[in-house]
Amino acid sequence: MKQNNNTIALLIIIGVLLIATLSLTIALIYKSINPNNPNNNSTINVTKQHIPVKLGPNDVLVSFRLDDVTFTKTDKPVLENALYLARKYNITFDLAVIAQPFDEKADPEVFKIYQDNQDVFEVVAHGWDHKYSAPNKGEFNGAPYKYQEEHIKKMKEIFVKHNLTMATKIFIVPWNSGDENTNLIADLQGYQILSQVNIPTKYEYSFGNLTTYKARISIPLKNSLEESELKSLKDNFYFLTTKDLKMIQIVTHPINYDNLGNSDKIIKDFVDASNENPRIKLGMISDVLDR
Repeated sequence: MKQNNNTIALLIIIGVLLIATLSLTIALIYKSINPNNPNNNSTINVTKQHIPVKLGPNDVLVSFRLDDVTFTKTDKPVLENALYLARKYNITFDLAVIAQPFDEKADPEVFKIYQDNQDVFEVVAHGWDHKYSAPNKGEFNGAPYKYQEEHIKKMKEIFVKHNLTMATKIFIVPWNSGDENTNLIADLQGYQILSQVNIPTKYEYSFGNLTTYKARISIPLKNSLEESELKSLKDNFYFLTTKDLKMIQIVTHPINYDNLGNSDKIIKDFVDASNENPRIKLGMISDVLDR
């Protein structure tokens, strides 16, 4: 009997020690991940996700686009400035990425800016190589069917490989210039949204499962704009908001973010103008998929 009592006592002690060890382990883990712990230098990789904007039947989505992104080293200050403006004005950016240079030359540190901020950045497709070669009017417009098919297929394969889902659904045609074959091939390849200007109706056009959007404001390729240029852009924006549209894209390029003061002013003007109209919702291009 005495031996049994000793065994029970030993088991109790072991149990108490295990509970104490577990409690201490949990406490240490919490301390290491607690963001309020001033001594915590660890980094917790929590992927931020975009919450889609709810669009009513009469709402107009306004999206800010940043074209010609490749996530190479030269894009680092551009994305940092865009991220700053996104946080400051509570907006999002669609990053129109060129597939070939992204796949071959992207810098992991630069790409991480996107990865860590997916609540304000989404990647959309922007061509295979974005090269302008005669007699094509851009990468696609006027190019032979087989040429376009090869480029769109290779473009999509890159984004599938890198698990960039929206870039397999949304295609921003380089120079916004495609043709009927571009529409046909993009639809056959499973794209749902396409942005280009050469469409048979004035602003928006449905083709199979694809919807093509034309309405956009293109910011001049300059790192500083005159007041008269800013006024003209806003006037064009106000004009578009009077039309029966589902989406307006504000198209920017890396050069527009060389001067943060200039890009801040551009973004602020469009945010202020958008806030004047209750029909306008600021969001990502993909938000129209949930309409």
